Amino acid sequence: MRPLTSTTLVAFFDRGTYFITIKQKDGENDRASNLDRKGVWRLNMGVCKSVYFELFGPPSSRPGKGVIGGSGWDFTPKDQLTPHPIYGWM
Repeated sequence: MRPLTSTTLVAFFDRGTYFITIKQKDGENDRASNLDRKGVWRLNMGVCKSVYFELFGPPSSRPGKGVIGGSGWDFTPKDQLTPHPIYGWM
């Protein structure tokens, strides 16, 4: 992960787009964060492209169909910023 700079974490979104969501448990297509552990949840937050690049560098290539978390990131550590395990490549 790249260190944070003075860039403000701002998300630009259209009406009806989720800005922040909380994921509390694993789903059939989203197990990369191992959220079924006691007391573990994931905060998903949309950021603009420039902030994404500053935090994580260029996005990984699109994973193959059915691949969960195939970007090389470890999504299981607590208290760490990572790209979204499913949508981070977009």
